[in-house]
Amino acid sequence: MDINKIHRINNATIFLLPLIPLDKGIFDFVLPYKGKSSRLLNAYVYDVDVPKYQRNHVSVVHSNYQDIGFDAFERVLESSDYCVDAYDIANTEYGTKVFRIPNNSLLSYEAFLRGEYSRFCLHDIASVLHFDYLNQGEYLHKVFSKDEELRIKKEEILGTSLQDKELWSIYDPEYDLLHKDLKDKLTSSKLKPNNAFLNGT
Repeated sequence: MDINKIHRINNATIFLLPLIPLDKGIFDFVLPYKGKSSRLLNAYVYDVDVPKYQRNHVSVVHSNYQDIGFDAFERVLESSDYCVDAYDIANTEYGTKVFRIPNNSLLSYEAFLRGEYSRFCLHDIASVLHFDYLNQGEYLHKVFSKDEELRIKKEEILGTSLQDKELWSIYDPEYDLLHKDLKDKLTSSKLKPNNAFLNGT
C-alpha cells in the first residue's frame, strides 16, 4: 500500500461525501504558522471492522488535531441528523464519523458502487460539483455526462475503444475502504491532514 495514495483524494471523497448535507467549509481550519488547512483525510465506503455500517453509509476520517475550534467542529458533525456513530482510529490521531446516506441519494450511492457515475441523480451531481473536492468541476461534469471529447481523449491514451463505458474508474477497495492495513499506515506514518483539498493539488 502506497502511503502517498492514502493521502490523495479518493473516489469516496469525490463522489460520496457530497451526498451528506454538510457545510462546504466544515473541515477547514487554520494551522498556526502554516495557514489554511483541512481536517479531512478522506471518506471511505465503509470500515471493514464495523460490519453494521457496510451498506448505505459513508465513513469520514478526519484529523483529531486539537485546536481551539476542534470541539465545535466535532459537535457540528455529530449533531447532524445523518451521523450515526463516531469513534477514533490510529491511536486517536484520527476520528471517524459514520453518516447514513440520505434516502433521496441512495440511487446515486448504488450507482457509485457499480461505477456508473452517469446514473447519478441530478441533485447529487450538483452536490458533487458544488463541493468539488477534486478541484476539477469541469472535468467531473464531463465524467457525469459521458462527454464525447473526453471519451476520445481517454481512448487515445488507453489505445482501446470505450464505446459507451463510464469515464471514471470504479472505487478501489485498497484506498476507498477503511481497513486494517490502511489504519496501520496511518498509525505508523503520523500522516498530516489533507492539504490537497485547499491547494488544488
